Amino acid sequence: MSTLRVASDSFPEMDELKAILVAGGTWFEQRTIGEVRVQEHVFPVLTASSIGSTDGNAPAIGFFGGGHGPGVHRHTVRALIHACVVASARMG
Repeated sequence: MSTLRVASDSFPEMDELKAILVAGGTWFEQRTIGEVRVQEHVFPVLTASSIGSTDGNAPAIGFFGGGHGPGVHRHTVRALIHACVVASARMG
């Protein structure tokens, strides 16, 4: 069994997610709900909710992506969230 080695406090997927959340501005209710520790590194577990309306009667959709496997789920979720940010910016 190999040992997990982490070389940095950052990685491309986290940097991209943070950039999307910044670009989304007030469209997201953002929270850090925990953290993951690997060796001396600490990574936040982030949530972004309430994209758009917070009306309980408004239609809703959820995007969920895990951190395991080949990464297709993570990439798909980031692409969907990015598309929502772009669409929201166009709507004003």
